[in-house]
Amino acid sequence: MAEVATGPYLEHSLNKELGGANYDEPFWLVITLAEVRKLRVVEYSPERFKAVAAVERRFDRTTTKGEIIESAVPGAICAVYVFVREDQSWKLVGFFVTSGTSREIARDWDLSSQWLKDIIGGLPDGELCLWFWR
Repeated sequence: MAEVATGPYLEHSLNKELGGANYDEPFWLVITLAEVRKLRVVEYSPERFKAVAAVERRFDRTTTKGEIIESAVPGAICAVYVFVREDQSWKLVGFFVTSGTSREIARDWDLSSQWLKDIIGGLPDGELCLWFWR
């Protein structure tokens, strides 16, 4: 994961994964497909960029030993992603899912961790997802 992520996002993700599952039979969700369908860059500098993207994703649910329990139906999310340049590579430093109504997005943003708000620095103006589905 350290090859594609960094900073508080990486730390948060690793702590969440290493914390264990709260299920009678633990499982992992393994991403088997992640394709960017639409993208809008809203900020760019040589060291950081922020973009809104629609990403099609597919997951397999596996046992903790890697045996497939089931393959999930593909879905898509819209999110604001922030990447920073680290060691000559672009790495994800944070993202915020913006799939949903304006009210849901505002509620979720208000409830987000301060570290994530600091990284994203504010949501882009206008509708964040409607243009993806047109």
